[in-house]
Amino acid sequence: MTRNAASVIISTMPRKRKNPSMTELLRKALAEGESLNSVANTTKVQKASLIRFLRGGQSLRLDKADVLAEHFGIESRRTWRKGG
Repeated sequence: MTRNAASVIISTMPRKRKNPSMTELLRKALAEGESLNSVANTTKVQKASLIRFLRGGQSLRLDKADVLAEHFGIESRRTWRKGG
């Protein structure tokens, strides 16, 4: 492996996030909170979708993620990057 190839590999590795992602926050809230039946009934998000999302087998549509975030009191905000 050449020196240039090594630097490319290092620079393309994913960076660790400072804050948890929306996916992580929603999965944690679903795992720790009320029953999935209750969440499904209250939010009108299908229980099967919640189960697949919780297990990591499926992502959620943004509109469904918005409904769940509101239900659990999770807010998002935009952060500005320097130089961009």
